[in-house]
Amino acid sequence: TYYPPRRRLTVCYAGHPHGWLYRAASRTWQPLHQPVPPPARRPAFVDMPVGTGFLPIWNRHQFTIANGDRMLLVTDGVLETMSPDDQPFDSHGLEALLNGHTGSCEELDGALLATLHAHASTESLEHDDVTFFLGEFVDGPSGPALWHVVRNRILRRPA
Repeated sequence: TYYPPRRRLTVCYAGHPHGWLYRAASRTWQPLHQPVPPPARRPAFVDMPVGTGFLPIWNRHQFTIANGDRMLLVTDGVLETMSPDDQPFDSHGLEALLNGHTGSCEELDGALLATLHAHASTESLEHDDVTFFLGEFVDGPSGPALWHVVRNRILRRPA
């Protein structure tokens, strides 16, 4: 979730691959997670995949965001895109792309898709759900938030 008045981003992965955060001030990408202290009780199952039958504890990672920062979230299908010689794209492929990219979100979007297709040597990525979200944090509309809710949800009726 993102809370604009405090510029606070809270992320909980629930067993999914971690995302990436671009810091506009330093022009660098970093993993979108923070070190987590070990659980106070043992045994404890932390950040286990859904459906394991245990009662996992999902960690939340919080970040303060600045205008121009970006967030990239990927499904495991992005990381598991295989080359013809059975090498996964993996987080190393993603890191290499991110660290070498300095353009806009639209350019990075195109570069990531092109890189995945080139890695797999195919135009069709059908091995898994290959989905990613790339967004940039910007100032929202001015004025009270309640007014925007009323205007966008109540006053504007779908045609």
